Amino acid sequence: MKIIYDGHCPFCHEYVRLVRIRKVVGSVELIDLRVNRECLAGLLAEGVDPDQGMIVEHSGRRYYGADAIQILALLSASSSLMAIVLNRLISFSWVVRALYPLLRIGRNLVLLALERETLVSLKGGAVDRLLFFIFGFFAFLHLLVYQYQFGATIYYSTYLLAGMGLLLILGIRQRLLFVLLVSLMLVDGILQMPALSNHTILKNFFLVGVSLAGIYHALRAGRWGDFWADVLPVGRMLLVVMYFFGVFHKINSSFIDPASSCAMALWVQMPGWLNWLQGPLIQYSAIYGTFLIESLLVVLLFVPCLRHIGIACGMVFHLLLALSGYAMYAPFSFLSVFLHLCFLSPEASRRVIHSREWRAFERFLRRPAGLSVLAMLLAMAYLGAWSGRYADVTYLCLVAIAPLLYCVLRYGRDANAASTAQFFVSPRRWLFLVVLLFFFNCSTPYLGLKTAQSMNMFANLRLEAGQSNHLLIRGVGPFSYLDDVVEVVESSGSNRFDYVRREGLGLVYYSPLDELERRPSARVSFNRNGELLQAQSAETLRHDIAEILHPRWFRAWFHFAVVDFSLPKPCALDR
Repeated sequence: MKIIYDGHCPFCHEYVRLVRIRKVVGSVELIDLRVNRECLAGLLAEGVDPDQGMIVEHSGRRYYGADAIQILALLSASSSLMAIVLNRLISFSWVVRALYPLLRIGRNLVLLALERETLVSLKGGAVDRLLFFIFGFFAFLHLLVYQYQFGATIYYSTYLLAGMGLLLILGIRQRLLFVLLVSLMLVDGILQMPALSNHTILKNFFLVGVSLAGIYHALRAGRWGDFWADVLPVGRMLLVVMYFFGVFHKINSSFIDPASSCAMALWVQMPGWLNWLQGPLIQYSAIYGTFLIESLLVVLLFVPCLRHIGIACGMVFHLLLALSGYAMYAPFSFLSVFLHLCFLSPEASRRVIHSREWRAFERFLRRPAGLSVLAMLLAMAYLGAWSGRYADVTYLCLVAIAPLLYCVLRYGRDANAASTAQFFVSPRRWLFLVVLLFFFNCSTPYLGLKTAQSMNMFANLRLEAGQSNHLLIRGVGPFSYLDDVVEVVESSGSNRFDYVRREGLGLVYYSPLDELERRPSARVSFNRNGELLQAQSAETLRHDIAEILHPRWFRAWFHFAVVDFSLPKPCALDR
């Protein structure tokens, strides 16, 4: 008998040691594929993938994967209680076939934790390092925006995200940390729902894509190169959809009006060395330049020979936006930078990683002086967020990623780019469903559905109460949620109601029902369809709550921004 297995896999090694079949079959030859590369090459030439499972050759037959585990169990002579129980279970074919994918996941996680490659490794190290570096910054900034701008509840998971992000920046146990970080971000995202921020919904869709691809490759004993080949097209298309709606939402009368445009609201909050430029020419340049730049970036990203320029320009554009003190744009900008880096091919990424400049930067980052500089920059970014000096957060992060920007421009050109179809669609076609769902999410305001988290990025868009300021979409439907808007007159027991009443805003009727269901002690009086309803509560509106509201898990993403009745619609963080 021959048992051919991965000697670096503790599961495989221990199982082979545990079963003790020599008494039954006599001579047993153990072949460790980590040592016997000729055997590995022979198996690959025959089309056998040893990463999918061990191989057993016995009595002229070859058993592979689950069948190999089962034949070893049937021939085992081990007398230990653990081995007897394990072998008894595995002797049933339906049990072993049900458990085997889980065993493969366990093997892959162990190899990941031990930082060992699979037997047939398709190294993705260059892709890994660049993406992990930026994702680490994003995780750190994610905590700052939730803590100091959103004022959200901060969980232990949120703090852990920032800590893991710092380790990822330094390149410590990168792949394992990335897996843990994605898992923790999913948990934290669920805890934080519902949230209004655009970067949150974009992050969550990307995490879903990463998780689905990760589960698939863990079950199939996939490799990192294959994993990135599936994930990167999802990231690319999410960015393209974001840009599409970033432009489309802004095609409205309020955005192109300098008196109300969010483009001007952000411009006047730019640092002094920029916002001293004023006047009609600057105003219209800021407004129409937004359309031009975001459209041009998509074009550049679609042209292989210009893609590295599009990546660099996109990074600069989003980081310049983050200089505005209007809001803490830095987390969204770094997430956008991350998605832009998804457009780098593996070959281009390797050139960047192996460049003299990047290697010098990495060496500096690992030295005491580099660690001190990084710690100082991150501490100052934290102080900038705490004090509301959002531009300072971006300045400090710009210093940290300037070497990456330079290297992308110099070494990121891809002379042998893949075809457009291969570049933008994952080999696992079903992953494109994540992109389609994101597209649907962004289009929901025009369908009369939710208005929050629809990538309405300071677009001045107004579609509620039968009034549309969009220049192309004059009415919404087929759903009618946005037609039913109420005006709060009096309130108690709810900060949200108090804020809406104080600011003279409105609410889509679904929103007060949701608020009352969550806060039964709250009371609110409001005008609805010309009728004043006084001192309403969860009890008085229980019929509408039962008939109209969805379950809370559904409302975690199905929610609405406040309604500003002013025309032209002014720029504001929450609408």
